Amino acid sequence: MGYLNKFSKYEVENDELGYVVLRMNKLYKLVAFICIGVALLFLLVSVCLQENTFSIISGLMLIFFGGFGLVSLLYYKNHKVKFDNDTIIISNWKGAEKELRWNEIETIEYNKLVGQLKISYKDMTINIHQHLVGFDMVFKKVKEKKLLKNELN
Repeated sequence: MGYLNKFSKYEVENDELGYVVLRMNKLYKLVAFICIGVALLFLLVSVCLQENTFSIISGLMLIFFGGFGLVSLLYYKNHKVKFDNDTIIISNWKGAEKELRWNEIETIEYNKLVGQLKISYKDMTINIHQHLVGFDMVFKKVKEKKLLKNELN
């Protein structure tokens, strides 16, 4: 966790359109490939051994490691935040994208336990994960805009 939180303090350069673009740490991609590799290894061993008890355990390990690897890979590929002084664009882990103006946001709460900024506007909430490289930049922008409601423990 300390390794991932270290990268949240990095300063990220603006892209060609002037947005600051924050993406998930590359460690998520590495963990995803390791978990998917372990899941495939269990599948391969299960097929080779063709033993009932091991097949059940292998199936459970395939679901566990494969599921965790898939979610980690989706977080790495899809979750990103782009912002400037006027707008913030948030893509969640599923790839769904929301564009907001800073003045449209009703409240923002930071939950240290979960490690997410929770943005509330209209009837929706959007979460921003703290393991984005450069997360502190968006956190500073939120404090600058005076939108932070409270820090939950």
